[in-house]
Amino acid sequence: MREDGPGRLGVFLRHDPADFGLPAQEARPRRNSRMDTGLTDAIASDEADDAYDLSWVGDLPDDPIRAIAMLRQHLTHERDVIDRHFLFHHLEAALYESRDAFASALDEYDECCRQHDAEMQAIREAFISKWGMIPWLHTYKQMCIHLSKVKEFEQALWWAERGLAVYGEHAGRPDAVEDLRKRAETYRAKLARPKA
Repeated sequence: MREDGPGRLGVFLRHDPADFGLPAQEARPRRNSRMDTGLTDAIASDEADDAYDLSWVGDLPDDPIRAIAMLRQHLTHERDVIDRHFLFHHLEAALYESRDAFASALDEYDECCRQHDAEMQAIREAFISKWGMIPWLHTYKQMCIHLSKVKEFEQALWWAERGLAVYGEHAGRPDAVEDLRKRAETYRAKLARPKA
């Protein structure tokens, strides 16, 4: 339970697809699917994929300050790129949520996003190999929001364009791409205005 009610709940049915007349390997999601962050999909296939271990998700504290310490500890020794992606994703969320709790939270958030982006090529390849698509990457949208709030439109544009480049033609959520396109257009328009 959280302060605002129950946390996210999920149920996974583990079964032998042959019992239902299905092929042994499940088909990849269709290109027009609306895959969210991919975490649910990754957890569902965690036991069958020895490359990564997302068991830490169930142990993640609700308190973002405690979560930050745990996530950083995991990042120091985790080498699998899919695991690292979700560790960065949760660390970014915890740092951004803590922006009013301690003074350096936003600077640490910015650095975490830069580190995450530096590993994105390998993460991107792993997602395409696993699912044939790239799930919703919140990092790029959230950095756009954060930077536009402080009127850093040039940097916000960089993050929007970088997100579009990462997605390329493999986005699992076309609306995520459209969102970044609109943001990029807005930032270009703001930057094109003559300065007073």
